Amino acid sequence: MTRRQLLASALALPYQNHVLRTEHQAYDCSVRILTSRRKPVATLYVLPVNPDISYRWGDGLDTLAGLALHEKYGLVLAAPSFTHWPWFADHPINPKIRQESFFVKEVVPLVDRLHPTPARLLVGFSKSGNGALQLLLRHPRLFHAAAAWDAPLMKAAPDQYNMPEIYGTLDNFRQYAIPGLLEKQASLLAGGKPRIALMGYDAFQEHTAQAHALMEKLSIPHFYENSTRRLHRWDSGWLQPALAYLARML
Repeated sequence: MTRRQLLASALALPYQNHVLRTEHQAYDCSVRILTSRRKPVATLYVLPVNPDISYRWGDGLDTLAGLALHEKYGLVLAAPSFTHWPWFADHPINPKIRQESFFVKEVVPLVDRLHPTPARLLVGFSKSGNGALQLLLRHPRLFHAAAAWDAPLMKAAPDQYNMPEIYGTLDNFRQYAIPGLLEKQASLLAGGKPRIALMGYDAFQEHTAQAHALMEKLSIPHFYENSTRRLHRWDSGWLQPALAYLARML
């Protein structure tokens, strides 16, 4: 399907749908929103793994809606799209690949304006699991907690998975690398309630274990489960425990 057909298909789903015209992406993007029928206690950002709207590994918003987890926990669900592979970073040169700026400066204010809630949560897997921790650690006062499942959290260089296209340079990547961000924010995160849930695995069990070990070393409280193998998809059963962890962090 073309980008226009995919966007039209998304707008036909039973969600609130908003098209954002932005200078931070190559073309218009969508934000799909689903709200609980009771008063929401938080907004959960369902971070995509693919550019545009794709069902290659399932769809996070569809999976959460099908399980009625937004009703169980009283959540506003918000699922943005991006025009390039989403690593949730700003390219150092290309103004049309400013994913962090697009999300923080445009998507979050839009959702806040339409459906204000007391807290903002992040969830994702693979690229978007990395993005969930990255966004929380770079904006710890904007986001309350994050859950990441089967994500390449301990990458030392932008050398795989379309990373060079987004990060651009090694120096730029280092501003977003999870190990460095954990060390930078350790004093802020230590001593309080957990704000991070690390889960696995399919492809990245070792990354999850190493991130857990680093957080233990830095005395960062967190939830950790790395013994259950599931398919590398949105709909393989990991979202239920992920939301249970997020609910405990509110």
